[in-house]
Amino acid sequence: MYKDEVEQEVIDLHKCLQNTVLHKDRHFKQQNIKFIFSSNENNKSVFIKGKYSNFAKMLSNIINNAIEAKEDKPGEICVLYEIKGDKVEVKIKDNGKGIAEGNE
Repeated sequence: MYKDEVEQEVIDLHKCLQNTVLHKDRHFKQQNIKFIFSSNENNKSVFIKGKYSNFAKMLSNIINNAIEAKEDKPGEICVLYEIKGDKVEVKIKDNGKGIAEGNE
């Protein structure tokens, strides 16, 4: 196996997203940040292939970016997913300052 190849496993997307959001909520509770986890799938398990630790780390990094963008105001970070045909769309929304023009 090459370094770039990752042995894939089956990931329960709902549980992975939910666990990451719960962890962040506990960790940043004192920083006035509200975390929301939502799905249009009524808590239905959705499975994807990949490396759980890599996916969770990527999700954690994106949420950390949202936390840093909140500046000195109360923060709200929403992680949601929905199934669209044979694809799953994961969205992370926040009320931070956004990306400066030219840095998109």
